[in-house]
Amino acid sequence: MAEACYNEPYLPASFKFVPFLALEADSEHGRRGAEGEFPFGEQTGYADLGRRIRKYNLKGRLATNNHNILAAALIAVCELPGPGILVHPTRGVVRAACTRLVVSDKMEEEGGVTYLDLQFVEANEWPNGFSFLGQLLGLVLGPIIGASRENFTSRFAPNAVQPFRKQAVVSAAQGQVNNIMNEYLLATVPGQTRNRYVYDLETVVLDGALASDVEITDRALAVGMQLLASNLTEANQFAAFRRLANGAALQSTFAAPASDAEDAIYSNVRIIAAAYMAQGSFQTPSLRSSEIFEQIDAIETILLGEMAYASRICENKLFIALSQFKTEVTAALYDKAYNAPGFTEFNFSGSVHPLTAAYSVYGDAKRHREIEALNVVTTAGRVGPRVVAVR
Repeated sequence: MAEACYNEPYLPASFKFVPFLALEADSEHGRRGAEGEFPFGEQTGYADLGRRIRKYNLKGRLATNNHNILAAALIAVCELPGPGILVHPTRGVVRAACTRLVVSDKMEEEGGVTYLDLQFVEANEWPNGFSFLGQLLGLVLGPIIGASRENFTSRFAPNAVQPFRKQAVVSAAQGQVNNIMNEYLLATVPGQTRNRYVYDLETVVLDGALASDVEITDRALAVGMQLLASNLTEANQFAAFRRLANGAALQSTFAAPASDAEDAIYSNVRIIAAAYMAQGSFQTPSLRSSEIFEQIDAIETILLGEMAYASRICENKLFIALSQFKTEVTAALYDKAYNAPGFTEFNFSGSVHPLTAAYSVYGDAKRHREIEALNVVTTAGRVGPRVVAVR
């Protein structure tokens, strides 16, 4: 039972930005598994097949004078193709697709009220989505990325700099977009056809007029890095965004206002790259404690430098967001480092099948997924001769 003076921490429900009053909210969670029951024996078996897809069910109502209009809007967004942002009262901001919506009107008994019964399923086609609201172990990327983008859009103004410096400032922005595009090309499957995202980024790289537009350049940088993160494995994400941060480790040599605009470019890239470096560090399961400590140092170095930059230009909002993000990142990463599992290396004197390695290491061939997650599996489906496992 809740304590006295309890304040309900429920979020206002909405789907694709159409709001409604939630009356009941539940969610389904668990793991998938293959169960084995053997005839004429007492032994049973279970093989873990991964996390079950999450489902969200909501019951709500619309009781305002425009309830029919809101109901029509909700029907429209539920029937639109593709998933969207669902604000769940208790589970938070998630990316989901509406699989069922029942709209009920009791005209005689409760005129002026529309009741809703909604069912959703998670739809993580983009890790963390393009909403920049993704969570990583309790850390939210949204505030730090939002603060960085806000600083960038307020200070990057090529049309306000000295005419003879404008081209240099625009070229600096194009250079950073080009770095992101090149990392994306490295991250995608070799030989993959150039998709529309590459063409979009390349257009900004080649067209100075587009790169002079604050909104277009902001999206090319921020959404470009989000696109890159969605195409990287956990093990590669930290390294890729560290390269981007190093590529933006520059400082303008011009006088103001050109220096303000150019430094805003570099700072924006470094901050967003540091956020995704932290995400990659969190999501990589096979890191040793020493590797985590090295990554903490790299992330801290970037964030401390950006805090000094924010202090120098008197951007208090950016400074506070950086300070809070730094505290949360370091605390959570140190916790991960001190609780990191111990790894042991086994030498099989030749390549072996993961099933064989799992049976030799754990005495249980069904744990072969753990071996595959920590080692490189060849095209022949084998690992080794040196095999790393958690003991």
